[in-house]
Amino acid sequence: MPTTQPAYDKDKFKELILYIARKSEDDPKYGAAKLAKLMYFIDFEAYGALGASVTGARYHLIARGPAPKALKPVRDEMATADPPEIRIRPVPSGGARDQERVEALRDPDTSVFSNDERRLIDEVIERYKPLNGSEISAKAHEEIGVRLAAEREEIPYGTVYLSNSPWTQEEIAYAQRRMKERGWARPAA
Repeated sequence: MPTTQPAYDKDKFKELILYIARKSEDDPKYGAAKLAKLMYFIDFEAYGALGASVTGARYHLIARGPAPKALKPVRDEMATADPPEIRIRPVPSGGARDQERVEALRDPDTSVFSNDERRLIDEVIERYKPLNGSEISAKAHEEIGVRLAAEREEIPYGTVYLSNSPWTQEEIAYAQRRMKERGWARPAA
Protein backbone atom coordinates (compact mmCIF):
# COMPACT_ATOMS: atom_id res chain seq x y z
CA MET A 1 0.00 0.00 0.00
CA PRO A 2 1.36 3.47 -0.84
CA THR A 3 2.39 5.96 1.80
CA THR A 4 -0.23 8.45 2.94
CA GLN A 5 1.48 11.50 1.43
CA PRO A 6 3.22 11.06 -1.91
CA ALA A 7 6.16 13.25 -2.91
CA TYR A 8 5.16 16.53 -4.57
CA ASP A 9 6.32 16.93 -8.18
CA LYS A 10 6.05 20.60 -9.11
CA ASP A 11 6.93 19.97 -12.75
CA LYS A 12 4.12 17.43 -13.16
CA PHE A 13 1.82 19.81 -11.28
CA LYS A 14 2.53 22.54 -13.86
CA GLU A 15 2.11 20.16 -16.78
CA LEU A 16 -1.21 18.94 -15.35
CA ILE A 17 -2.46 22.54 -15.17
CA LEU A 18 -1.47 23.04 -18.82
CA TYR A 19 -2.95 19.69 -19.87
CA ILE A 20 -6.31 20.38 -18.21
CA ALA A 21 -6.36 23.92 -19.64
CA ARG A 22 -5.71 22.63 -23.18
CA LYS A 23 -8.30 19.85 -22.86
CA SER A 24 -10.84 22.37 -21.50
CA GLU A 25 -10.46 25.06 -24.16
CA ASP A 26 -13.89 24.24 -25.62
CA ASP A 27 -15.57 23.83 -22.20
CA PRO A 28 -17.64 26.95 -21.44
CA LYS A 29 -18.04 25.73 -17.83
CA TYR A 30 -14.29 25.58 -17.19
CA GLY A 31 -12.84 28.05 -14.71
CA ALA A 32 -10.47 28.13 -11.73
CA ALA A 33 -12.88 26.31 -9.39
CA LYS A 34 -13.34 23.50 -11.90
CA LEU A 35 -9.56 23.30 -12.46
CA ALA A 36 -8.96 22.83 -8.73
CA LYS A 37 -11.61 20.10 -8.45
CA LEU A 38 -10.38 18.30 -11.57
CA MET A 39 -6.87 18.25 -10.09
CA TYR A 40 -8.27 16.86 -6.83
CA PHE A 41 -10.21 14.09 -8.57
CA ILE A 42 -7.26 13.24 -10.81
CA ASP A 43 -4.73 13.01 -7.98
CA PHE A 44 -6.98 11.14 -5.58
CA GLU A 45 -8.37 8.72 -8.17
CA ALA A 46 -4.82 8.01 -9.39
CA TYR A 47 -3.74 7.34 -5.81
CA GLY A 48 -6.55 4.82 -5.35
CA ALA A 49 -6.41 3.18 -8.80
CA LEU A 50 -2.71 3.39 -9.68
CA GLY A 51 -1.12 3.41 -6.22
CA ALA A 52 0.31 6.93 -6.60
CA SER A 53 -1.11 10.37 -7.25
CA VAL A 54 -0.11 12.17 -10.43
CA THR A 55 1.40 15.27 -8.77
CA GLY A 56 1.69 14.50 -5.05
CA ALA A 57 0.17 17.91 -4.32
CA ARG A 58 -1.34 18.50 -0.88
CA TYR A 59 -5.05 19.34 -0.90
CA HIS A 60 -6.95 21.22 1.74
CA LEU A 61 -10.60 21.98 2.17
CA ILE A 62 -11.78 25.48 1.40
CA ALA A 63 -15.37 26.74 1.30
CA ARG A 64 -15.85 25.70 -2.34
CA GLY A 65 -14.33 22.24 -1.87
CA PRO A 66 -10.88 20.68 -2.07
CA ALA A 67 -8.06 22.63 -3.70
CA PRO A 68 -4.33 22.05 -4.08
CA LYS A 69 -2.44 24.29 -1.66
CA ALA A 70 0.13 25.03 -4.37
CA LEU A 71 -2.37 26.03 -7.07
CA LYS A 72 -2.44 29.79 -6.58
CA PRO A 73 1.33 30.31 -6.14
CA VAL A 74 2.16 27.99 -9.04
CA ARG A 75 -0.48 29.62 -11.26
CA ASP A 76 0.96 33.04 -10.42
CA GLU A 77 4.48 31.81 -11.16
CA MET A 78 3.38 30.35 -14.51
CA ALA A 79 1.50 33.54 -15.45
CA THR A 80 4.52 35.76 -14.72
CA ALA A 81 7.21 33.48 -16.19
CA ASP A 82 9.27 34.78 -19.10
CA PRO A 83 7.67 33.80 -21.42
CA PRO A 84 4.34 33.27 -19.62
CA GLU A 85 3.04 29.68 -19.62
CA ILE A 86 -0.58 30.53 -18.80
CA ARG A 87 -2.94 33.47 -18.84
CA ILE A 88 -5.63 33.95 -16.19
CA ARG A 89 -8.57 35.67 -17.80
CA PRO A 90 -11.82 36.78 -16.12
CA VAL A 91 -14.84 35.47 -18.05
CA PRO A 92 -18.45 36.47 -17.27
CA SER A 93 -20.25 33.36 -16.05
CA GLY A 94 -23.78 34.72 -15.90
CA GLY A 95 -23.79 33.98 -12.18
CA ALA A 96 -22.80 35.92 -9.09
CA ARG A 97 -19.07 35.63 -9.81
CA ASP A 98 -17.01 35.76 -12.98
CA GLN A 99 -14.91 32.72 -13.84
CA GLU A 100 -11.14 32.93 -13.62
CA ARG A 101 -10.22 30.97 -16.71
CA VAL A 102 -6.70 29.51 -16.80
CA GLU A 103 -5.56 29.33 -20.43
CA ALA A 104 -2.46 27.46 -21.61
CA LEU A 105 0.00 29.57 -23.61
CA ARG A 106 2.15 26.54 -24.45
CA ASP A 107 1.48 22.88 -25.02
CA PRO A 108 1.92 20.60 -22.00
CA ASP A 109 4.82 18.16 -21.90
CA THR A 110 2.76 14.97 -21.89
CA SER A 111 5.87 12.77 -21.62
CA VAL A 112 5.83 13.38 -17.84
CA PHE A 113 2.63 11.29 -17.56
CA SER A 114 2.51 7.52 -17.86
CA ASN A 115 -0.03 5.98 -20.25
CA ASP A 116 -2.17 4.97 -17.26
CA GLU A 117 -2.02 8.51 -15.86
CA ARG A 118 -2.99 10.03 -19.22
CA ARG A 119 -5.91 7.63 -19.56
CA LEU A 120 -7.12 8.45 -16.03
CA ILE A 121 -6.67 12.22 -16.55
CA ASP A 122 -8.67 12.09 -19.78
CA GLU A 123 -11.43 10.01 -18.13
CA VAL A 124 -11.77 12.46 -15.23
CA ILE A 125 -11.87 15.52 -17.52
CA GLU A 126 -14.50 13.87 -19.73
CA ARG A 127 -16.62 12.67 -16.78
CA TYR A 128 -16.89 16.15 -15.28
CA LYS A 129 -17.09 18.12 -18.54
CA PRO A 130 -20.88 18.67 -18.24
CA LEU A 131 -20.48 20.25 -14.77
CA ASN A 132 -19.72 23.86 -13.88
CA GLY A 133 -17.55 24.90 -10.92
CA SER A 134 -20.41 24.80 -8.40
CA GLU A 135 -21.63 21.41 -9.60
CA ILE A 136 -18.19 19.75 -9.53
CA SER A 137 -17.64 21.31 -6.10
CA ALA A 138 -20.87 19.68 -4.90
CA LYS A 139 -19.61 16.32 -6.25
CA ALA A 140 -16.31 16.79 -4.41
CA HIS A 141 -18.20 17.51 -1.17
CA GLU A 142 -19.67 13.99 -1.45
CA GLU A 143 -16.19 12.44 -1.12
CA ILE A 144 -15.57 10.98 2.33
CA GLY A 145 -12.17 12.65 2.73
CA VAL A 146 -13.74 16.03 2.00
CA ARG A 147 -16.67 15.31 4.32
CA LEU A 148 -14.31 14.42 7.17
CA ALA A 149 -12.02 17.44 6.77
CA ALA A 150 -12.49 20.74 8.57
CA GLU A 151 -12.02 23.96 6.61
CA ARG A 152 -8.34 24.63 5.81
CA GLU A 153 -7.47 21.09 6.95
CA GLU A 154 -5.41 18.84 4.69
CA ILE A 155 -7.25 15.92 3.10
CA PRO A 156 -5.15 12.74 3.44
CA TYR A 157 -4.72 10.67 0.28
CA GLY A 158 -5.47 7.54 2.30
CA THR A 159 -9.11 8.60 2.56
CA VAL A 160 -9.64 7.19 -0.96
CA TYR A 161 -9.72 3.77 0.69
CA LEU A 162 -12.67 4.72 2.91
CA SER A 163 -16.14 3.92 1.64
CA ASN A 164 -19.18 6.17 1.56
CA SER A 165 -21.41 3.12 1.15
CA PRO A 166 -23.44 1.73 4.03
CA TRP A 167 -22.11 -1.54 5.40
CA THR A 168 -23.74 -4.75 4.21
CA GLN A 169 -25.03 -7.26 6.75
CA GLU A 170 -22.10 -9.53 5.84
CA GLU A 171 -19.59 -6.74 6.56
CA ILE A 172 -21.24 -5.98 9.91
CA ALA A 173 -21.22 -9.67 10.86
CA TYR A 174 -17.55 -9.98 9.84
CA ALA A 175 -16.56 -6.90 11.88
CA GLN A 176 -18.49 -8.15 14.90
CA ARG A 177 -16.86 -11.58 14.63
CA ARG A 178 -13.36 -10.05 14.36
CA MET A 179 -14.04 -7.72 17.30
CA LYS A 180 -15.19 -10.66 19.40
CA GLU A 181 -12.10 -12.69 18.40
CA ARG A 182 -9.86 -9.84 19.55
CA GLY A 183 -11.77 -9.29 22.78
CA TRP A 184 -12.98 -5.86 21.65
CA ALA A 185 -16.68 -6.64 21.83
CA ARG A 186 -18.49 -6.28 25.11
CA PRO A 187 -20.21 -9.40 26.36
CA ALA A 188 -23.99 -9.37 26.00
CA ALA A 189 -25.77 -8.24 29.19
